[in-house]
Amino acid sequence: MRKMPGRPSAKKRKKEAGEGEKGKVKRQKKPNKCGNCGELGHYKRTCKNKTVQKPEKAKGGRPPSSSTWAKEEKEKKQKRKATKEAYEKQIGTSRSATPLHPTSTAFTLSGEGSTTAPRGIP
Repeated sequence: MRKMPGRPSAKKRKKEAGEGEKGKVKRQKKPNKCGNCGELGHYKRTCKNKTVQKPEKAKGGRPPSSSTWAKEEKEKKQKRKATKEAYEKQIGTSRSATPLHPTSTAFTLSGEGSTTAPRGIP
């Protein structure tokens, strides 16, 4: 009979009494804890207590910095934003209302009534 290809068989020796159990460490089983009431011994699915309403979790994000430098920078940023808004309100237009690109619909050539920039060779 020909030996088939594949994973070779493990050539294990017979261990003496008490030899194989030395390397294994047993872990204690973790007791069941209910996700509803928090008691041990049962799961949330089998809980006989009424469902408990959990408090809302705080939103994530970076906590505000307590350093004085960060506070000063934040105040400066707010002050700049307030002055910018006051300036735009005084002028009556905002930066975003004016076209930034010459191919936008509000672009006109000097003397012509065209609303778009010319394309290609005339």
